[in-house]
Amino acid sequence: MFVAMGWLKIQSSYSQYVGVDPSSEQADLLDESYSRADQALQETFECWLKENADLWFQWKNVSINNHDGYYQTFTSRNHSSSVFWDMMDFVAMQSKGSHGLFYTHDCEAVFHSGGQDYNHTMEYRVWRIFEGKVTEHADPFFSPFTSPHAFGDLPIS
Repeated sequence: MFVAMGWLKIQSSYSQYVGVDPSSEQADLLDESYSRADQALQETFECWLKENADLWFQWKNVSINNHDGYYQTFTSRNHSSSVFWDMMDFVAMQSKGSHGLFYTHDCEAVFHSGGQDYNHTMEYRVWRIFEGKVTEHADPFFSPFTSPHAFGDLPIS
């Protein structure tokens, strides 16, 4: 089984704010510009989600207390889903200002890379979108599993 869940903040990069006096007219103009840019990015993301719709990949747009552009995502499949990975790559390409975290568990995550064998079947992995990059990280909170695997008689590491 492949299970993934996480959140995203879709927004443009706010790098032009650096060094701007927040009480200046320039800050007001930047606010308006970024608001339009954020809206366009969110619309582009939602179009991508609709064009790449997958019954097993769910998402929800969450707006709360004057904050928007937050999305929750979930998937549960028999095998890893390319839509999930494609979504992360798409977001990272669109804006260095967008960011998010995703937890994944894949009971088939055994592979060989760079001369090393990897087995992540008994742990969660964390995927981060930050500054236009998708990176993989070990999970310190839910891993490794110390009880028998929920989907069968896999050995405990």
